[in-house]
Amino acid sequence: MHGLGVATILLAHLAEAAERAGIRTFTATVHPTNHRMANVLRDSGFPVEVTAGPGELSFELPASLDAAAVARFEDRDRVAAVAAVTHVLKPASIAIIGASRRPDTVGAAVLENLIASGYRGALHVVHPVADTVGGVATVRSIAAVPGPVDVAVIAVPAAAVAQVARECGAAGVCALLVLSAGFAEVGAAGVARQVELLEACRASGMRLVGPNCLGVLDTRPGLNATFAPQPSLPGRIAFASQSGAFGILAIAEAARRGLGLSSFVSVGNKADLSGNDFLRYWDEDPGTDVILLYLESFGNPRRFGRIARSIATRTPIVAVKSGRSAAGARAAASHTAALLAASDVTVDALFAHAGVIRTDTVGQQLDVAALLAAQPLPGGDRVAIVAIFIPPLITHADDVAAAIRAVAPAAAAHGTPLLAVFMAATDAERRALAAGGDVPVYGTPEEAAHALGHVTRYGAWRRRGPDEPPVLDAIDAGAAGAVMAGSLARGGGWLEPEEVEAVLAAYGIPLVRSRRAATPAEAGRAADELGGPVAVKAIAAGLLHKSDSGGVVLGVEGERAVAHAASEIAASIRATGHEPEGFLVQRMAPPGAELLVGIVVDPDFGPIVACGAGGRAVEVLGDVAVRLAPLGRRDAAELLRSLRTFPLLNGYRGQPAADLAGIEDVLLRVSVLGAAHPEIAELDCNLLLAGPDGAVVLDARIRVAAPRPSRPFPALDR
Repeated sequence: MHGLGVATILLAHLAEAAERAGIRTFTATVHPTNHRMANVLRDSGFPVEVTAGPGELSFELPASLDAAAVARFEDRDRVAAVAAVTHVLKPASIAIIGASRRPDTVGAAVLENLIASGYRGALHVVHPVADTVGGVATVRSIAAVPGPVDVAVIAVPAAAVAQVARECGAAGVCALLVLSAGFAEVGAAGVARQVELLEACRASGMRLVGPNCLGVLDTRPGLNATFAPQPSLPGRIAFASQSGAFGILAIAEAARRGLGLSSFVSVGNKADLSGNDFLRYWDEDPGTDVILLYLESFGNPRRFGRIARSIATRTPIVAVKSGRSAAGARAAASHTAALLAASDVTVDALFAHAGVIRTDTVGQQLDVAALLAAQPLPGGDRVAIVAIFIPPLITHADDVAAAIRAVAPAAAAHGTPLLAVFMAATDAERRALAAGGDVPVYGTPEEAAHALGHVTRYGAWRRRGPDEPPVLDAIDAGAAGAVMAGSLARGGGWLEPEEVEAVLAAYGIPLVRSRRAATPAEAGRAADELGGPVAVKAIAAGLLHKSDSGGVVLGVEGERAVAHAASEIAASIRATGHEPEGFLVQRMAPPGAELLVGIVVDPDFGPIVACGAGGRAVEVLGDVAVRLAPLGRRDAAELLRSLRTFPLLNGYRGQPAADLAGIEDVLLRVSVLGAAHPEIAELDCNLLLAGPDGAVVLDARIRVAAPRPSRPFPALDR
């Protein structure tokens, strides 16, 4: 009955039964050799997520194919995130636990800010002894608070937080805002405290902001539940900061420039609610036009990328990311990993993929935000410079500012952004010039030009729309998965040459014809079978630069000559301390440009596609560009054209141009391979030889490892 649709019909019946039973998700475990069943699941029309384990493939898919079910599967926690953030930023009632009568404490500062901001909801202060704190009558415990509590602000010592959280859960509190430090940021003991806190929240369904955070504010209901010393102006810019100190700086700098915020949140350790949750809330917030992020780390970069990419098509996101990514930081076992070692290109790739504008400083971030919040997106990249104002003796800045504001509506009606540069203006003058928020004001031409450049590129990204991966033909994912599962069953590691050939063939990636030989004599016979001149290469585990070790001989012809070359190669390899495991005999390919195409799985970012100048000078040139897998067709074209050495592929100095479409097809197929099989830890195609008649892989290596399991503290992945 194979091939007659029985499995597909069975799946449809299961989906119908699942809907009646309230089942939302299926998990299917398939033997890696059962290609038919794997293909049934892949071709079912259901969105599937696939992982390989030792001797098995695991598929996860929604239990129904109707639009509502697919939407639930792909966006399962959006509604919960928006509801949770609404409790935090639009609370009808707040309880403060840990507000001291001493004015120099965090709790007292939060209470003072809440009162000063004009919070109009029910405000309760929990204190075990005092009758009043900050002029507000107290209650002895959270259980004694009359009526429901949306948010409890906790500012007690870290050791007491979990117990306070349990008391809040018992009292029916909806969400916690934990300002206390001393959790995962301080080591193992702090991690244990954070786990205990999170378990207390989950036991009662409470959501959590923090711990170790500055607090939150929303200027529309008059909510300032932070201990920041500077109040915020009202506006249409939302800001999420992982760092409390950076948040204080950003609030103060925005106020100095006359920029207003719709809301601000310090996520701290992101034990539960994270920047992703606030992104989803602000995407639906009619009072927010621009979202700013300060990130020190990513819990789950791929998830961030999916969420941000969707939101950026409607609402601009401007991010500052500190630190360096971990891509390739381990010992580089492949050329691709070596090129990405200790680099920050993965963050750039993530942001480029998601349409996120990246700036280096808070000043640049606010420069961009001021333009996005006040002006339309540019329709192109043509710029007119009318006046950079430097105050002369006669003309007054106020008169020039009034003239600019007068023409601003007409410019906006035509979709033309207008920026003003007033050099030598004081902070007070700058705020006055920016009054009304209709035209952003900059102190130097460089500030305006950089902001406009960022916004112009973002506008172009939005006009083009997301670049979705294409559907490629000649792919047998089941065959590749079977190779991976077989490798994992024996402990993983570098695939054998014939396994590499099988994996590449399963994804339609062209590999030069080759034969494997165990001895020099077999190498000679293999060359005779292939015919014509051949390349002879050593097979040796752990040997990255074979050509530098005498492990490659090119252009050898004839059985005897090839056998002799293989013997010399074996001697050269042994001289380096490695033992040759055999030889690879390949047909010589026509001349062409040398490229490297590879995949490295970053522990946080997932599979990363790298393309660069290949050959012996690959690490010397360092000409590499990266994107997250899988690529779209535009991604592949832009990736290739971003290389400094791209002119060598495009007919440089009269040379025949390489088949660019063929190279791009290889990039797409490699990216789909990496995305579909997270068990591929590294893939190195060096060389990819690109000529006028196509592109072909001459040498490839694939290392297989079990995908990283879920963290023991899953909330940190948020």
